[in-house]
Amino acid sequence: METLKYFQQNIDSLIIGVVASVIAILLQVFVKVIVETTTYLITSRLLIKRLFSFSKRSKVFVVSGSIQNSNDLSLLASTDADAAANMLSALRDVYPETQIIRYYTTKNAFIVLNENIVTIGGPVHNACTKHMFDNLNTGISFDENDNLVFEGEIYSKSIDNRIDYGLVIRTNNPFSTSKKLILIAGCGSHGVLAASLIFDKNREFKNLYKKFKSKRLFINRLLNRNFISIIKCNMTENYISNLEIITVKTLKS
Repeated sequence: METLKYFQQNIDSLIIGVVASVIAILLQVFVKVIVETTTYLITSRLLIKRLFSFSKRSKVFVVSGSIQNSNDLSLLASTDADAAANMLSALRDVYPETQIIRYYTTKNAFIVLNENIVTIGGPVHNACTKHMFDNLNTGISFDENDNLVFEGEIYSKSIDNRIDYGLVIRTNNPFSTSKKLILIAGCGSHGVLAASLIFDKNREFKNLYKKFKSKRLFINRLLNRNFISIIKCNMTENYISNLEIITVKTLKS
């Protein structure tokens, strides 16, 4: 009875106390989420911007290859198109003051070769990528079967095992060494998409960048040295899964 009487006499104070406690807990959770989200967005953008490594306010060409059909229209595989969309989105997010120019090429790529370039797709359908490979001294190449060849290893797309390989090269543009080149390619178009996700600001594959960062090593990240990276993925219809960083090698500037 005494307990019931106590509650009746102090019900207002008890309710206020409970409400205040709930509000305090909600505020703590809300502030924590806001701080973590803000920190994530800021650090993520800074990391991606440093990974791109373009100069402030510089003009950047995002170059895709294309497949010519009988109607003389340029087509892209859906995964290649997704890769280009990823790169455009990331660039526009971290370089809001930069002029980002979308460019398609089949045979004529000379108009953009001396620019800051992000070239997307392999050398078969992207003339810009082909010209870059012909003039880069990175020790990596595609053979006649579109296999990646690097340091004695051959990386092949496998339809039976649903495996593809992507390639990222970030280096100086061989046609204008004051400009930057980012080359996104693959044995197949799924590999191209996998390679583009190194620059994914949304971090859908959050562990991918962590593994990439680990293999790149601290001193190379600190000095922001140029690099080659090969990424393995599983092909899932028009998308990819199970991304794995196979290798990261530092390039001499």
